[in-house]
Amino acid sequence: MARLHDEPIENWDDDWLVVADEGGDPFIFARASGGVLHGYHGAGEWDARAMFPDLNAMTACLAALGAIVLDAGEGFTDEECNIREEYQAQACKTLGEMLGSASAAEAALRRLGWQTP
Repeated sequence: MARLHDEPIENWDDDWLVVADEGGDPFIFARASGGVLHGYHGAGEWDARAMFPDLNAMTACLAALGAIVLDAGEGFTDEECNIREEYQAQACKTLGEMLGSASAAEAALRRLGWQTP
């Protein structure tokens, strides 16, 4: 049965507002805290995790990643379609500066698929 637009999504927190998505994986603005969470669709239950401290940080970080991709051009990935290590390192350094720590950058990049666990 199709879900009607005015029906709440099961297990969805009323505090959450989806502000963007990547392949159906939502970036969620948590209104009470001002932080941005990230969730994976299709996991069965919503397990959104903190990703960015606020919307400004999300926007700046995603724009920085986009700039890396554009600057790299066709050489962004290797023959197996993996992001080249030099661009992973550049992204980690850039996001680390923006988010205040290498660990926060690495966590964000893992969730975005830029680094493997």
